[in-house]
Amino acid sequence: MYIANLLFIIIIIILLYQLYIIKLNYNNNISISNIICNLKNNNLYYSLIALFITVVLYEYYRNDYITLTLTSMLLLLLIKLICTIDHSLEHQFIAILIFICINIFMLHNINKINNNILQYSIILQFIIIIYVIKIVNINKIFTSEEYRKNLNIFLPETLLISNFGFFYIYLHYLEFIKIKYD
Repeated sequence: MYIANLLFIIIIIILLYQLYIIKLNYNNNISISNIICNLKNNNLYYSLIALFITVVLYEYYRNDYITLTLTSMLLLLLIKLICTIDHSLEHQFIAILIFICINIFMLHNINKINNNILQYSIILQFIIIIYVIKIVNINKIFTSEEYRKNLNIFLPETLLISNFGFFYIYLHYLEFIKIKYD
């Protein structure tokens, strides 16, 4: 349990550093991708590699090979994502795959751990996804580079990522902290 908590603290520190980099580079951007794909320094890239290693160790310690596979895919896709042009079709496909990994991860863990808060979190995730689908013209995503360049999804993208962050933290709490004190 100590190892899991230590790895989780390292994950949180790396994520806070990445949020700091994003905050420093925010300039009324239309998406998080618009920020992370246009950074000129390699700090985010290297911190994603450190995050990948730490999360793989953490998920291995959780002893759930489905979440290990999903988080590994998610982080490898994220590393690939930041190396693409933020308005390219390739970028859009990778981003969709990342959110699919996130949602499968959430659904898998809800099936493992029956908890109302986790269930509310996945419901919120689906509500935000439905909102994004309603505001985005799917046909233009695939046909118009100009549409992709100007698509402002900063708020729903931030909400989706924040909700997943909450889910991941609460899941850790349920598995490694609450169990210890119950």
